[in-house]
Amino acid sequence: MTDSKRDNWTVTLCGGGSSAHVLIAMAGRLADVDIRAWVMESELPAFRAPDSLLCEVATSDARDDLQYHGTAQYESDPAAVIPGSDVVIFCGPISIYPTWMRGIAPHVGPNTIVGGLFLQGIHLPTMGRKLSLPDSTTYFGFGLYPFASRIVSFGAHVKVLGAKDFVNICVAGPQEDAVIPLFQKLIAPPMEFRRQPHFLACVMNTTNALTHPARMHGIYKDWDGPDTTWNERDLPRFYEDMDDYSATSLERLNVEALLIRDAIVGKHPELDLSGVKSRLEIFQAYGDYVGDNTSLLTCYRTNAAYRGITAPVEPTDIPGMIKCPSGHRYFQDDIPYGLCVFRYLADLVGVDTPEINSLIEWGQRIMQKEYLVDGKLNGKDVGEIPIWGYTLAELIAA
Repeated sequence: MTDSKRDNWTVTLCGGGSSAHVLIAMAGRLADVDIRAWVMESELPAFRAPDSLLCEVATSDARDDLQYHGTAQYESDPAAVIPGSDVVIFCGPISIYPTWMRGIAPHVGPNTIVGGLFLQGIHLPTMGRKLSLPDSTTYFGFGLYPFASRIVSFGAHVKVLGAKDFVNICVAGPQEDAVIPLFQKLIAPPMEFRRQPHFLACVMNTTNALTHPARMHGIYKDWDGPDTTWNERDLPRFYEDMDDYSATSLERLNVEALLIRDAIVGKHPELDLSGVKSRLEIFQAYGDYVGDNTSLLTCYRTNAAYRGITAPVEPTDIPGMIKCPSGHRYFQDDIPYGLCVFRYLADLVGVDTPEINSLIEWGQRIMQKEYLVDGKLNGKDVGEIPIWGYTLAELIAA
């Protein structure tokens, strides 16, 4: 067991997205934390150009915004940053996690802490064992991104639109007691980390996995083939213009997800999956950012952290016309790593999921994938589901 109060850390971030920008600024400001970042070759000039990276954190009342400046060692080769790292943090879309895990596997030393700022669908301890990471590896995963953020200037400036009051976190391994104190150090705004007793609590994440498909379907339900277009002026904002159709679908998805949770616990009452909550309960993490928490509809419409977020689109050659973005992470992450994970678990415990099925079938057509065929998970792309082939006993044992 490592001293949870140690001061000096070498932390490597994987990815160059907005959450990596935030941690570079927040953690990079600390003299006793050495920040490294594994980014794409094409991103190196933008990251290396400024003397430091600025992170602004908006407060709930939009007054007295906070500012942090930090820097990192930027490399495009994992062999240049992973060896000697005490901690490796994945900062990006869930669908890239397996690639990052394979990339770091040859370079991870003993007693390393490995995990992600958001864990959905991926059972990291099991994946780590399959990739032969050391047995002494400690794994973690957040149940929510700790902040909603947007890049203002790539490599130089990022803004946190809203920071959570609390975040659930799953931890397993010999250094598990060090993980929460570490993030209390790295993340600048005070934040409560609520530890969950089992990794399944983060695997069964009900935030993005349910929200994004439901809302995308609400916006793009009239999709009728890859040539279908929409007038960009007619598109609603993603959260502030949440409609009854999307919210009702999300409520149905929530019901099915919690039925799956309860069925798992029914078979294994020793498991504590109380961290798997409805989307409405999860909105408590936003605290004062939410103006009206009466319902899912009002939570989305009045969440200051979601203000101004537009619907993702794919441009076309016709000015003002757009397509549904089949390559967006709201599909690539939240169908195979989200809804399909819930459906797979539902099969293990015998729960019917008509709303989950409906959205998988809609999403897979747009993605040109095949997960569900004739109502069963036996399509040609089921191998993309990150827990595919695991038994419930294996998922519980880890």
